[in-house]
Amino acid sequence: MYNSNFALLTQALTRLLRERIFASLPQVQISTEVPDADFRQKLGNDPVLNLYLTGVRQDLSRRMSDPGQVQRSPDNQSGTPDPYPRIMALSYMLTAWSRAGADHALVEQDLLYRALAGMTAFPDLPLELAQAVQLDTNGYPVQLDMLHERDGGIRSGDYWQALGTPPRPLLELTALIPIPEGSPSEVDLVTQIGYDAHPAWDP
Repeated sequence: MYNSNFALLTQALTRLLRERIFASLPQVQISTEVPDADFRQKLGNDPVLNLYLTGVRQDLSRRMSDPGQVQRSPDNQSGTPDPYPRIMALSYMLTAWSRAGADHALVEQDLLYRALAGMTAFPDLPLELAQAVQLDTNGYPVQLDMLHERDGGIRSGDYWQALGTPPRPLLELTALIPIPEGSPSEVDLVTQIGYDAHPAWDP
């Protein structure tokens, strides 16, 4: 049901964390729920790493101005423009949660460190994970960055106040994903260039 590229990307990132980064710690749960007061109350005994989408914006630094390719029809008389996609930056915040008594803060800090260290090994989303959730980016890689510098990053204090949760450390994950430029339309192809004869040019 939830098969848009945004939802599929979140599923792929969840699998990346669970299967590649925390594979040796199966007790660590990966959640994509809103990390609000209700989420905190539902925490069990297992530590949880929360992956929560906080924003979407266009990455203009990767905007390609070239009109892109034209897919020709079989009879070579028309073509469908295939413009380069817009590159969208999806911002996630990663937070760690634990009920491990007096040591819960240390457990949470350990999870954040493991997440940060593990994600640095994946500058791109592995293709097999994208394929596993049927995420189709038309051959473009999904770039991942834990240290993406930009203006207007996550203002954690604002988020925690809105969510009714005490402030806590977080990591910001940026995923760059292409979005097709509207719907393709078929246009006639120019097959030859000619000029109307001018009377003065007649022999």
